[in-house]
Amino acid sequence: MLLVAGGVTAALRFTDTGPEDSGSHSDSRSTTIRQTAISGVQLPGPVVPTQIPAGQTVIVSGIGENRALECQDNTVTVSGMQNKLEITGHCDAVIVSGIENIIVVDSAATIGVSGFDNRVTFHTGQPEVSNSGQSNVVEQG
Repeated sequence: MLLVAGGVTAALRFTDTGPEDSGSHSDSRSTTIRQTAISGVQLPGPVVPTQIPAGQTVIVSGIGENRALECQDNTVTVSGMQNKLEITGHCDAVIVSGIENIIVVDSAATIGVSGFDNRVTFHTGQPEVSNSGQSNVVEQG
């Protein structure tokens, strides 16, 4: 938040809407403040599932992403840190790498996890599981 506030302060400080040299000085200035989307900053609100065409590969990467997907025999690859992903439907494969990612999936044929402290929870089925790395958890729940 400090970085955003500092950027707004800098923008306000160095914004001059008046003429460059008019010979007259005025203390009143017009300032417009706009909301800007900043990559990586979470905006509050409900997460609406993204529908993906059947069979396509989906890649979710980043830090702190919070997403919901509707799987239709897709392959979903998740990488990065502290991402949260809720997947409805059936996936052909869910592949997770990185650190502290939390994935909840209805069902998947294959679940592969590498990295550290990742957690994948599947609701139904008996997926083929590959679990490497340290402190990763794949469980039915």
